[in-house]
Amino acid sequence: SPVPLTVSEIIHDSDMYKSSYIQKKRSSWGRHVATKYRETYNKEPGTTGKLVNGHNVNVFVYPPELFSEINNWNLKLHFFEI
Repeated sequence: SPVPLTVSEIIHDSDMYKSSYIQKKRSSWGRHVATKYRETYNKEPGTTGKLVNGHNVNVFVYPPELFSEINNWNLKLHFFEI
């Protein structure tokens, strides 16, 4: 069955942006998606452990059925940043 993914993984898989741009924006996009998820679903997103800059950290992950919605949230954020 499909596994939950991080915001970076979801956006990378969508092929909407270059990897370098995703890497630059992933932190702000991740915070944005977590906020939208809490507002929309009134609960915390799930987490998984990831190695980030040599440290094990908990990172929010989202179920496959939300990937399209998350891409839309980030697309809207992208246009507001320009």
